[in-house]
Amino acid sequence: MRPFGEIMLLLSALQQFDIDPATFFVLLATAGLTLFFVLAALTTPLLGAVTESLYVLKHKSFYDKCALQITQAAFGMGVFIFFTLGAGVIYYIALLQPEMPAAHGSVPGHSAGMFAQLQERFGPLLFFVPPLKGLLLLCVYWSTWSVLKKRRVLHLLLGWSAALSMLGALCFGLYFFSPPAMPLVYLGLFWLGLVCTGLAAGAGLSQLWLFMRRFKADYGRDYYAFAMRYSARVALAFTLAACALLLLLRHSIPAQLTRPPDIGGIAVTAIAVGLPLCCCLLWLGIAKSKNPIRHKPSAFFACVFLFMALCAQLLMLLHNLPLDLKPVGA
Repeated sequence: MRPFGEIMLLLSALQQFDIDPATFFVLLATAGLTLFFVLAALTTPLLGAVTESLYVLKHKSFYDKCALQITQAAFGMGVFIFFTLGAGVIYYIALLQPEMPAAHGSVPGHSAGMFAQLQERFGPLLFFVPPLKGLLLLCVYWSTWSVLKKRRVLHLLLGWSAALSMLGALCFGLYFFSPPAMPLVYLGLFWLGLVCTGLAAGAGLSQLWLFMRRFKADYGRDYYAFAMRYSARVALAFTLAACALLLLLRHSIPAQLTRPPDIGGIAVTAIAVGLPLCCCLLWLGIAKSKNPIRHKPSAFFACVFLFMALCAQLLMLLHNLPLDLKPVGA
């Protein structure tokens, strides 16, 4: 069974038993925080490439500087989440998988069985091949920013290659870690929703990166005001798009495949949609402000609320998971 399917079934099964609620919510928060940074790391390179493309089209230097700083944030997030998840997968392979049989067995068909066990044990490592390629391209894209300043077409080609590699990694990861029985139409909607959520998270985290770089890369108050408003508008637009896709995904599942609506499910859905709207209000305030650099608390709490909304959305999808994707007897 695919690892993400195991996690979803585990969390779904935990809901059926009288377990410690604190333990359940710690697991949910861990999954939500991991997903938050994974989505931001895999989609923010696209935001950097689009922003540099706007510079080429509009010839406004602020777009170039903003694209550079967004790419720096994307690379930092990518390296952090790559090594964090890599350590987790190595731990999973080393300690949580059953012991491998001896390599010198004499039982007929033993090599085929051993190959299947190798595939089962080391299969999760395949997920890291596409993002590693994307990270390498992103590193080249960022490090050649000044070298290829007069060769924008070549530089943009590197940027879009890195961005598409990361999006391909997200597509591959969604297929690899998704529940086996999930229909293709749901996977497509889910992928679009994840991309929009990741772009919103990446734009929000880029604002925090701008604050941290404010005095180390002093491009002037006007630039940072522009970059804050630009990131806020991007985060606002993609948060609204992610909410719309989430509701579309929820209502596209046939009623006979979902649990009957109850107070708990309605409350979780309200939180999953309400918190992103709170983020949108905060980002709207930054986008409309004459001095957005002063809105550090708004930028910080918008990211916190988006993370909490992602946890609520995971809980909502678990609550409304199609019955044929649940464990037998659930």
